[in-house]
Amino acid sequence: MLVGCGGCRSSLIAWFSPGYDAPQVDQSAKSGEIEYTLSGVLKGFAQPTDLQFEPGSSQRGVVLEKSGGLHRFDLRSALSQKVHQFDVVSDSEMGLLGWAFHPNYPGDARVFINRNVALKGSNVTRIASFEFRQERIDPASEIVLFDVVQPYPNHNAGQLSFGPDGYLYIGFGDGGWRDDPGNHGQNPGTLLGSIARVDVVNSSKTRPYRIPADNPFVGKPGYRAEVYVYGVRNPWKFSFAPNGNLIVADVGQDRWEEVSLVKAGDNLGWNRTEANSCFKKSGPCRLSDYAPAFVQYGHDVGQSITGGYVYKGQTLKDLKGRYIFADFVSGRVWSARLPSPGRPTSKLHLVGHYSRLISSFGQAGDGSLYLLDFAKGEVLILGVATAH
Repeated sequence: MLVGCGGCRSSLIAWFSPGYDAPQVDQSAKSGEIEYTLSGVLKGFAQPTDLQFEPGSSQRGVVLEKSGGLHRFDLRSALSQKVHQFDVVSDSEMGLLGWAFHPNYPGDARVFINRNVALKGSNVTRIASFEFRQERIDPASEIVLFDVVQPYPNHNAGQLSFGPDGYLYIGFGDGGWRDDPGNHGQNPGTLLGSIARVDVVNSSKTRPYRIPADNPFVGKPGYRAEVYVYGVRNPWKFSFAPNGNLIVADVGQDRWEEVSLVKAGDNLGWNRTEANSCFKKSGPCRLSDYAPAFVQYGHDVGQSITGGYVYKGQTLKDLKGRYIFADFVSGRVWSARLPSPGRPTSKLHLVGHYSRLISSFGQAGDGSLYLLDFAKGEVLILGVATAH
């Protein structure tokens, strides 16, 4: 799921053993700077992996747990309730990883889920839809879009989300292990190492999705027509810029974590590149062949990126229009401006450094940003400290 650095332990289970030491908090904030806070609003979850609000809602949504638990929450009452248990494979980085409400929910009761299951002796990423009514998943309503065999138990990615164009986008990691041994990142003939884009408006059990006519590789030999962008390693969360382009946070391996603003057909470079550097283990490369990262940071300040959202709320005025994201290992939260033609890269602005393992962000209908603490099982809201 998240841990991608060479020096990290190989399993998320190992990360959260009783001997785990929380990241150290940097207390040396400069005087006069805004102090941003993470305040708990819900707790009691076990290794949460995703937080999604109902379309347009700032109160109601769901939290997913790695081991398969589905919880319904309502912030007005500050209550949550477990409403379903999915059967998942949760070894290493696998589990229940992603959720998307249909954009017309609850009028269209379908929800779309990314989870790992065992199938015919293999572990697979299963992308499927279910009907979700009156706090209940209907197991008989399942429609499977994809079963993608995972050769290793890490780099499963997990995000799926509806874009502003109404299509469903699905992130797939490179299949795992180090260095991308199957060369999936640079093989657009496989879904591994790509972000797919499909039309589920008129889906059925016999035809679970259609391929948008403007997908970039439709009709191109050797390419999966579902592929929208490729060359990713482990895109742990993506979202959308105001212009509709994808903002992809990709977990690095040896040196760099990265964020890229990409359009249809882009190749993000893995495993020929790692962020804006050639990945020397794969031989020579030409950086101009690949979509660049507009943000990168080294493993001296963080080791596993957690992608977030462009801030659209009204409370944190200095963050308006900036992309907010975090590092799972170090507990740092940053903001960055989106790139423009005259400004292709952005500097990092430290929002805060917290004793938290931030596994995911959620964006409410009013633009407020919420974060998940994987280790403590809490939902947090990003806010500003009150002056005394």
